[in-house]
Amino acid sequence: MRVTHSMIFDSTLRNIQANYAAMQRTNDQISTGRRYTSASENPTAVARIMHLRSEEARVEQYRRNADDAIGWLNTTDTALQTAGEALQRARELAVAASNDSLSAEERAMVADEIDQLLMQLTDMANWTHNGEYIFAGRQVSTPPYQPGTPPVYQGDFESIEREINTGVRVQINIIGPDAFGDAMQVLTDLSNDLRANDAAGVRSRINQIDGAHDKLLAANATVGARTNRIEIQRDRLEAIQVNLAELRSQDEEVDVVEAIVRFQSQELVYNASLQAGARLMQQSLLDFLR
Repeated sequence: MRVTHSMIFDSTLRNIQANYAAMQRTNDQISTGRRYTSASENPTAVARIMHLRSEEARVEQYRRNADDAIGWLNTTDTALQTAGEALQRARELAVAASNDSLSAEERAMVADEIDQLLMQLTDMANWTHNGEYIFAGRQVSTPPYQPGTPPVYQGDFESIEREINTGVRVQINIIGPDAFGDAMQVLTDLSNDLRANDAAGVRSRINQIDGAHDKLLAANATVGARTNRIEIQRDRLEAIQVNLAELRSQDEEVDVVEAIVRFQSQELVYNASLQAGARLMQQSLLDFLR
């Protein structure tokens, strides 16, 4: 086959363009830090990268759900502990006021403090997390308890859950009456006994206070168990995130140092092809003029 000048020019131009394209692709990799700038470069690898990104987004959402759940439960734990301290103080007052030597006036003074402790319990039962009432069931926008003797629960009995992995949901709320109902009732009854100067009645409330405190402790233990479970799952999610990022990096991210060295080599080849092409074309033009 006869090789014409046109064929030589076309071949030279294609080689120069190919060298330039390779250099440009490497430059894009250096600029973006990514191995591929379009799916057509390696459809299989790009599809794998997209899948890993989707998995990372899914795991990140679960991790955020876990963080939110832990924050909610930590707030609940604080409220229950504070309520428990109020009950402990009420028990101390009940023991002191059960002494037959106390006068009616003295018991009335103790009743005033019990009323304050009841208000403190109501405050704890109306605590919020990120603006949501944590003991109101799903009625998170409305205070679950209105002050009263005893305070009346106005929430519902629905659970609130967070999904912390595929198909794994954990309840994060404690229903108000399950933690505070007995405590509020016994403090109301204790206050009434104190104002009635009923020492025997006051003594009967001590065991009831213990029972109400046990109920608070049980709720607090439930919160602790849920928190531990979610924290373990969150740690696993964080480990999965690291693993997914490493896998994606292997396909997606370019070794910048290696790319720079490759770019310099490609630049030399490109410049050499330009020089060789220029000389070849000059010689061909002289041949034509002859």
